[in-house]
Amino acid sequence: MKSSLPIALTFSLAALLGGCAYYTVRHEATIGTMPETDCLKSAIELTPGIVRVTYDGETAKPGSSKPTLHLYFYETSNDRVSAALTVGDLRNGRVTITNHFDKVNERPTQRTVDFVRSVMSDVEMNIAKKCGIDELPKIIKETCAGVDCSRPASGN
Repeated sequence: MKSSLPIALTFSLAALLGGCAYYTVRHEATIGTMPETDCLKSAIELTPGIVRVTYDGETAKPGSSKPTLHLYFYETSNDRVSAALTVGDLRNGRVTITNHFDKVNERPTQRTVDFVRSVMSDVEMNIAKKCGIDELPKIIKETCAGVDCSRPASGN
């Protein structure tokens, strides 16, 4: 069984322990209910420029303290950029959606960072529309490490 430790945390820990350079763009929001798995996958697939979506999920057993995690890895045709969307049921009535792009020891170009931020915003807009989470684009909080995210993202 795969670890439920989020990918971004795993990369961060590896980078810190290994003395690596870590670059990330992260969009995160907390919502009230877990969206349907098929809806999320479809919303990502319908995003212009996305050429492949892979789903990898883990559902916690009843009574377990482990969260339920749904991981959607997606790849774009432009620059072959790979990113991931993680949706986790925190078991306290909250669900966290995290859209992230991570690189270790390979600084992405500013063009790539701008492109990734735009695609991430487009994915989030599609999820909002298709899965009925209208507030999602407004409540996303962006954090970046090692890259410049000071320019406005140009999502739909």
